[in-house]
Amino acid sequence: MGKIVVNTRYANSASPTGASVVAVFLDGDLQEKFETKDGSGMSKELPLGEYSLSVVSDGFFEAFRSGVAVNAGGNTLITIQLFPLYSTQKGEQYERQI
Repeated sequence: MGKIVVNTRYANSASPTGASVVAVFLDGDLQEKFETKDGSGMSKELPLGEYSLSVVSDGFFEAFRSGVAVNAGGNTLITIQLFPLYSTQKGEQYERQI
């Protein structure tokens, strides 16, 4: 077993985001789902393997990370940078076109 530690940050600064939901996948199958607290590192113990992550947080685009290796007896530290949704002057949110 190994541990994965996930931190979420604003993409344009090192400031932590609010709470985020992290989904952990192995070969496309959901293995774990957990919530970070105010963007600070949340750790989960996982079997050895190479995982993919999906991270969602209110007011941000969903982020993905693949190729996250979990090794025996160690911690894998992952920092996910989240891009905020943009707001119009009317206060409506829309997605940025990339």
